[in-house]
Amino acid sequence: AGVSAHADGDKAVVRAPLREQDASIGAEERRTDIKVVLVSPQIPPNTGNVARTCAATGCGLHIVGPVGFDLDDKKLRRAGLDYWPSVFQTQHKDWASFYEYFMTQAKEPKRLIAFSKFGSRSHTAVQYQPGDWLLFGSEIDGLPPDAHEASDLIVRIPSIEKHV
Repeated sequence: AGVSAHADGDKAVVRAPLREQDASIGAEERRTDIKVVLVSPQIPPNTGNVARTCAATGCGLHIVGPVGFDLDDKKLRRAGLDYWPSVFQTQHKDWASFYEYFMTQAKEPKRLIAFSKFGSRSHTAVQYQPGDWLLFGSEIDGLPPDAHEASDLIVRIPSIEKHV
């Protein structure tokens, strides 16, 4: 229960809360104007922290494989604490299946905004708008080239790279 899937060849889209979705969460608490996408996350606590933020803001979370850990990982659950039932998450097998899914979503304006060290403009210089999908890549490899190519904007969060 709580898991639904549709398959298109070997590309699957899976809606799978780590625990049953909280029945007390109404549609009015779910934001549809902005979505967060983690592409090939590798560190369980980072993913758990992002999931907790998505639960707190009502944003949908899309997890794109391959994922570097089991989504039932103890560290992931600990970082997400008791928020997992409140996370509206969708899992995608790989970038191609995510992008196919993205392209089938509502036709109103939508943008893929990639966060990358290769971005030429600061994330604070962007006018975010309804329909934005915020892409974050693997902590190890960043976003794949296909994600950069598909993105409408590539922005950078300034950081001192020699320390990370």
